[in-house]
Amino acid sequence: MGPIDLKALYFNLKMKPFDDRRVREAFAYAIGQDAILEMQGKEISGYCYSPIPTDCHGHVDAGWGKYKASNIEKAKKLLVEAGHPKGLTVKLFMSTGWWYLDKMVVYQDLLKKAGVNLEMTLIDHSAYRTKISQGLNPIVIWGSRLPLATSWLRDQYHSTSAIGSPKAANNYMYYANPEVDRLIEIAETTFDEKARLEALAGAQKKIVEDLPSIPSIETFTPYVRNPWFDPGYKVKNNFLWSYEIGPKTKILKH
Repeated sequence: MGPIDLKALYFNLKMKPFDDRRVREAFAYAIGQDAILEMQGKEISGYCYSPIPTDCHGHVDAGWGKYKASNIEKAKKLLVEAGHPKGLTVKLFMSTGWWYLDKMVVYQDLLKKAGVNLEMTLIDHSAYRTKISQGLNPIVIWGSRLPLATSWLRDQYHSTSAIGSPKAANNYMYYANPEVDRLIEIAETTFDEKARLEALAGAQKKIVEDLPSIPSIETFTPYVRNPWFDPGYKVKNNFLWSYEIGPKTKILKH
């Protein structure tokens, strides 16, 4: 059930070696998306094709789909081209929240095959949020559920949303591309639907071209209930983590 939670890895572009796109793409090829999809379960999981989830109006296939399968050899080649023939070591703070940690443990193993040693210092989730908001991590894993395509783009990819700025949101990358900013602003303000969709598509494709972030997984929220609980309506999507009680909700005999 939507709206989809999209998780991605966001690179701190101010930190070496992640200022080099080849290194970021090496990570994308090393980890792929298949391993997390298999671990999490295909019933509630989907591939990421764009920094915007597939259930958002305005989503396009922006190119993330080529990172579905892990390709260790391609990752190694990119690292060599970037000047890291012997691999590299990356140190970061990592949340003990299972919804992030389970994925990073899988990535740790995959990256090791490509010659990358991922050293994680585990801290509680509130401390993790503090660290990443201070720009102390070279890589941030983060997931969101936002209602609009423009919300996703403004929150994570507009330059004014960079952490530490007056309007800081979740741009952990310090990503700043004037053309992407311009397209986001068009999508937010135009009343021309065609122009809005064109701006959204252009922003998504440009972001994937720059590759400040790479895909992790799309997740649908599984809802379960006892057969004797009748919500009184058909649940299609929900930003809450529980059922809403309405005038037609019933507790059936059981």
